[in-house]
Amino acid sequence: MTSDARPGAPARPGSARRARGTAGQAAVELALALPVVVLLLLGMLQVALVGRDQLAIELAAREAARAAAVSADPAAAARLAAERVTSLRPTSRQPWSNGQRTNQVC
Repeated sequence: MTSDARPGAPARPGSARRARGTAGQAAVELALALPVVVLLLLGMLQVALVGRDQLAIELAAREAARAAAVSADPAAAARLAAERVTSLRPTSRQPWSNGQRTNQVC
């Protein structure tokens, strides 16, 4: 019974069911909304990864062209520059000094 009900008055029909059903309603709403939210988050992650990969490819091409232009062996220098840019190992910013190729790890 509610606090504003008159003494002796019958309880409103469905009031107990309404209070009990709100937890179920929230669970259903979460079950319906959660897949949409997860898909949006995964889509945003995928867009970020594609953008990162495009930047890595552009940087690899730029570094390979620069390395091939200043090296005595352009093909090997371009291949080494592309591997250096796309790898996870940190290397020095100027691996070619005076036409010499060196693998200096910072």
